[in-house]
Amino acid sequence: MDYREYSQQVQEWIRLVMENRGIHADKTLENCESIKQYAAQVNDKKLLGFAYYYAGETYYVLNSIEHLFHNMTRAIGYLEQTRQWGLSARAYNLLAITSFNRGNAPFAMDYYLNGLFYCSKYHLYEEGCMINLNIGTLYLSVGEYALAQQYLKDSYQMLLEQKECRNYNSYKTSIYISMGKCCIRLGKIDKAREYMEKIKQECYLHMEETDELFFLIYQANLYHAEEKFHQRDICIERIRKHTLDQFAVMDVFDELYEYSKMLFDIGRYQEFLNMVKVLETPVKHANLINLQRKLISLKLEYYKLMQEREKYLMEAGIYYELSSIMEKETSYMISAMLNVRQTLDAETKMRIEAEQEKQILMQKSKTDALTGLYNRLHLNTYTREALLRAKEQKSCFAVEMLDVDYFKQYNDNYGHQAGDVCLKQVADRLKMLEKHDGITAFRYGGDEFAVVFEGYTRLQVKTFMQELKDSILELQIEHQFSQVCEVVTISQGAWADVPQVDDSVEGYLHFADDMLYQVKKKGRNDLLAGGLYE
Repeated sequence: MDYREYSQQVQEWIRLVMENRGIHADKTLENCESIKQYAAQVNDKKLLGFAYYYAGETYYVLNSIEHLFHNMTRAIGYLEQTRQWGLSARAYNLLAITSFNRGNAPFAMDYYLNGLFYCSKYHLYEEGCMINLNIGTLYLSVGEYALAQQYLKDSYQMLLEQKECRNYNSYKTSIYISMGKCCIRLGKIDKAREYMEKIKQECYLHMEETDELFFLIYQANLYHAEEKFHQRDICIERIRKHTLDQFAVMDVFDELYEYSKMLFDIGRYQEFLNMVKVLETPVKHANLINLQRKLISLKLEYYKLMQEREKYLMEAGIYYELSSIMEKETSYMISAMLNVRQTLDAETKMRIEAEQEKQILMQKSKTDALTGLYNRLHLNTYTREALLRAKEQKSCFAVEMLDVDYFKQYNDNYGHQAGDVCLKQVADRLKMLEKHDGITAFRYGGDEFAVVFEGYTRLQVKTFMQELKDSILELQIEHQFSQVCEVVTISQGAWADVPQVDDSVEGYLHFADDMLYQVKKKGRNDLLAGGLYE
C-alpha cells in the first residue's frame, strides 16, 4: 500500500513502525498509537487499519492475546473498507493461529479460509504461502498427512511466485521441515532424509534463529527414527544452548511440544522438565488454556512414570479445573471438523475461479442438512449484512454463541444417531425463537449454534436466552453423563451493543465466544450477555 500521500510526520511514524516491528515492541506500539490518534482526528480509515494491524501483530509477538484480538478485530473492518487486502489476509492468519491455540478449531478454519479467499482473489502469493503452510501444519498435527501434504505443496507453489519476498528462505525451510515430518510419520525415512539434505543445501546458510531451532528439532527426530542416537544427542545439546524465551509462544509451541514428547520418550527427563518449564510461563501469561492442558498432560505422564503420587494428584486437579473451562478436544473430533472444512474449501475455491463472490454465495447451499437451520457459511454473509444495517440505523445488534453441554459424552454413550436427534431437538427450539422478527439462528458446526439478534437490547436478548434455556430443559432429554444435570442443557454467551462504524463481525463473534467461555469456566448450564446498552 502506498503511503506517500501523507505528511512527512505521518510517513515518519509509518517508517518507525516498519523499522521496529518484531524488534522493539515498545517503539512499535508508541508509533502505532500516534498514528491511531492522528487518524481518528481526521477520520482516516486507511491509517487506522494500518495502525491497528501492526499493534495487533506486536501483541502477538508479546503473547498478549486479548490485546491482539482487540486490535485485529478492529483492524479488519478498516482494512477491508480501504482495500488493504494483504494486511487483511495477514490479520485473518494471526486470528486463526490464536483461535486454534485456544482450542477453537472451527473459528481458526473460518479465519484461514477468509484469508485464503483474499489471497486467491487478489493474487497475494506471500500471504497465500503463509496461510497454506499454516493449514498444512494444522492437518499434520492431527495426523491428516495427505491433506497436510496437499496444502504444503500449494504453499510451495505460491512461494515460487514470490521469490523476492523477505521471508523466502524461512518459508522454504518451514515447508521442507513440515513435508519431512509427514514422511517421518508415514515411515518414509529415506524421503525425510532427502528433505533434510534439501534444507542443508538450499536454506542453511541464510537461516534465522527460529528456523535453525526448528531444523535442529527436525534433525533430532529424524536421527532418532534412523536409530542414529549419537547424532540425535548432538542435536539435543545444540538445542539446549538456544535461548528459548524470546519467541512468540504460538510460533514455537507446536515444535517445542513435540520435541518435549521426544525427550520424554527417550528418557532425557531433565531436559524434558526444562523444556516444559520454558513453555509454561508464556502459555500461562497468554491465558491459552488449551496449551496449558497439553503441557499438564505431559507432566502427568512423567509423574506417573516416576510414581510421584502427590505431584501427580496436584497436576490432575489443575487439569480438571482447566477442563471445566473448555470442552476436551480430541484428535478425532478435530480431524472430522477439518475434513468438513477442507471439502467446503475445495468447493469454494472452484466457485471463486468461475464467478464473483456474490454469485458464489447465491449458488452455494445455505442450509444445514441435519437441523434445517442456516449453516455457518451463510452466517458469515448474513451477519455482515445485518451488522451493516445496524450501523446505518444506529440500532442494537447482538450475536449469541451456544453449545450443548458435554455433547461428546452424550454422543459417545448414547450413540451418534441419538446425538443427531438431540441436535435436531435443540434446533427446533431455536426455530421457535425465529418466530420473533429480527432473530435468525444458525448451526455453527458440531454441537455449536449461533443466533443473530437485530434491534434487541442486551436485556431483551438475555430474556430470549433464558427462554431458550428453559425450553431445552423442558425437553427432558436424558443425559446421565453430563457433569451439571441429568438432562441435556446448554451454555450460552452473547454480546449486544449499538455498533460503531469500525466494529466488525469478528469482534462480535469473539466477544460472544468469550462470554460463552466465561459460562463454561463457571460450570456450564448458564448464560451470560455482555454489552454496553441495556
